Amino acid sequence: TQSTWGGAMVVEYSKPKTHRYPNDLWLQLLLSGEESNDPSTVTQRSLALIMEMNATITQLSHRIHLLEASKAPVEAEEGKVVTQSKSPIQLPPEVLPRLAALGNLGLLPTQLEIHNLFKSHNAHLYEVKDMNTHPFLRHLVDIGLLNTGQYTTPVPLNNTRAAKKSRQNLNIPAKATQFAVAYPLGGVGHLDPSHKDNLAATDSAFMFLLYGGILYMDAELEIVAASGFVPGGKEMQFGERRQWDPRFTEKLHKARRFNTITVQYFKSKGAELFAWINPNEVLRHGEEMDDGQYVLTKFNNWPYGAFLYLFHRDAVDTENNIQDCYFALTEDCDFARAVQSPPVDDLF
Repeated sequence: TQSTWGGAMVVEYSKPKTHRYPNDLWLQLLLSGEESNDPSTVTQRSLALIMEMNATITQLSHRIHLLEASKAPVEAEEGKVVTQSKSPIQLPPEVLPRLAALGNLGLLPTQLEIHNLFKSHNAHLYEVKDMNTHPFLRHLVDIGLLNTGQYTTPVPLNNTRAAKKSRQNLNIPAKATQFAVAYPLGGVGHLDPSHKDNLAATDSAFMFLLYGGILYMDAELEIVAASGFVPGGKEMQFGERRQWDPRFTEKLHKARRFNTITVQYFKSKGAELFAWINPNEVLRHGEEMDDGQYVLTKFNNWPYGAFLYLFHRDAVDTENNIQDCYFALTEDCDFARAVQSPPVDDLF
């Protein structure tokens, strides 16, 4: 059957890029082996670059603190004025949004064997074990795909009785206590379009590889199940388009939160990068005013999580961000009922 995403039929995948984005880890990994045909050399260089990334993230003190389940009030700290975010830029009435709606996403369980490559909050990489054994998956490795991908900081699932039915509908194992959003497999954004027909005709395994999905983990951060994003469906439902506040983009960029768009529909709208924001994750921005007063602004408008889309290749572009937007998950869907919604302290 044919599927739609955001109201348009998904019939193509991204074309290979010649641009070398400094914030694109996966392109760096692919380029790390361009001077050698020896797979072991490529692997060593790739792992070395991964470890360099881990050190950088560690230096950024990317820590997560889980707080009480109720939304924390905004309180002024001594010597500061604290405000809630309102984007300093707005889309003019005469300018139409390039991405007016996100639509809904389905979650299709996959039988891929996926492992957590680094089990810590400082390194978010998963590994697909089937890549070297499955005939077609092995072919994808041969044409440049990595068998690793990035995922977001794990956060708690709802383990209360109220979430039991939704967890069952989503095929979430009882031992799963956390979830993370998995970004598409490394290298997907640079696949040769000649492979699009083969990829489009595949099962849930390839939906996960192409679009990403959800990883479910136990208390030890072992991956116990995974589901791939599929166009349409009703498991994840999103609200209206909201204007993004660009003051918070740089910190997300420094924390390597953005990933290259791999869905042709979004690319046709001009979207270049996307990121998942965790449920009730609190973003902060500090600024000293002309009068010497320090203003701390907090951004927290996604109780169940949100997808953020940037319409420029340079994440910190300050001149072409008028179309940047996000879509928050609504409460009227199984995935929202299956996740907890605690405030998450400033990750940066």
